[in-house]
Amino acid sequence: MLSQKNLATNLMDMLGMLMMYPQDRFLSVLPIHHTYECTCGMLCPLYAGSSIHYARSLKTVADDMQKVKATIVLGVPLLFEKCLRKL
Repeated sequence: MLSQKNLATNLMDMLGMLMMYPQDRFLSVLPIHHTYECTCGMLCPLYAGSSIHYARSLKTVADDMQKVKATIVLGVPLLFEKCLRKL
């Protein structure tokens, strides 16, 4: 079970390593009910003041990236392998 302090510490540490700004456009791809996506894909952009956009599906990620002009995309290795194969 993660506490509020765990989540807050993760957010502050993440923003210490990765600079996020209010003008950033974050494309969220993974299911929001996962802790990784919830913390890194929703709470962190909100904490930084960035906008969050949600991909319609895994099949439309490339189009969604172009449509929203995403500056940050959170993903897992399989997602990036699929993107690389499409290039």
